[in-house]
Amino acid sequence: MTVIVPITGIEVPETLTLGLGGTETEELNASVQPDNATGVTLTYESSDETVATVDANEVVTAVGVGECVITTRAAGTEVEAETKVTVEIAVTGITLSANSGSLYIGNSANMQVYTSPQEAAAANAEEVTYTSSDESVATAVGTTEGAAGFTVKGLCTGQQSSQ
Repeated sequence: MTVIVPITGIEVPETLTLGLGGTETEELNASVQPDNATGVTLTYESSDETVATVDANEVVTAVGVGECVITTRAAGTEVEAETKVTVEIAVTGITLSANSGSLYIGNSANMQVYTSPQEAAAANAEEVTYTSSDESVATAVGTTEGAAGFTVKGLCTGQQSSQ
């Protein structure tokens, strides 16, 4: 006699973000519930293969910019789970609105951060940090919402750089 433990669920990531020119592939790492379910075969399907594909080894590959859903199913059952996949152009670098300049002591200058390539998503203020190489000469305070940028304030005579 064979004892069968039926599958009751599938765990997959709720979302995946892939970048063309960056992280173009990622594994789903699907797991079945309960852990000791027997005789389970999982299948994978993309709702839009022009955005992302998925193979039998759970590897999701970016194909084009957009969104799609990867559905993971337990063969022969009604059990399935979905992962929303977003594919963007990967950010490969950043540039600043100015790379150098002079400030009078006590004055400030606002700087913007631009991503490259131009088609990549704009830098998000919450994800960018700024430092001054010498806080006694100048400070760099980043924006906290919206587009990334920062304010440089001159404190005393000297040279420094912000990143």
